[in-house]
Amino acid sequence: MTIGELIRTARKAAGFTQARLAKELNVTQYGVSSWELGIVFPKFKHIQVISALTNTPLEELKTALVQTRLNNMEHGKPQAAATKDCQQKTLRDEFAMAALQGLIACPSTEGTHDYFAEVSYKFADAMMKERSK
Repeated sequence: MTIGELIRTARKAAGFTQARLAKELNVTQYGVSSWELGIVFPKFKHIQVISALTNTPLEELKTALVQTRLNNMEHGKPQAAATKDCQQKTLRDEFAMAALQGLIACPSTEGTHDYFAEVSYKFADAMMKERSK
């Protein structure tokens, strides 16, 4: 199950509309729809709130997010990108997600994910710098 399918299933099971979930997350309804359709991926902070609101285990959402992104990378389907800047950001995100693979087995302790996200983006920045040479 992709992260989008899991979000949709969890949202409906918890009785949320896209609009209501969007309001709780302080995003647009289009943002929630885009996540569910797999056009873009939610930020980890949103995954954490979705977990709490829908009583979906954080590990399940986290695993689905990482697996969906890795599957897209393997099949050459990067996150949608309209501009060159956006494509660079997407590539940076893909490098960061590759670095985050180890997070699946990492315990969900307070602050741990923020640290790993920071480290993974530092890795991604280094990869982007290397790639631009």
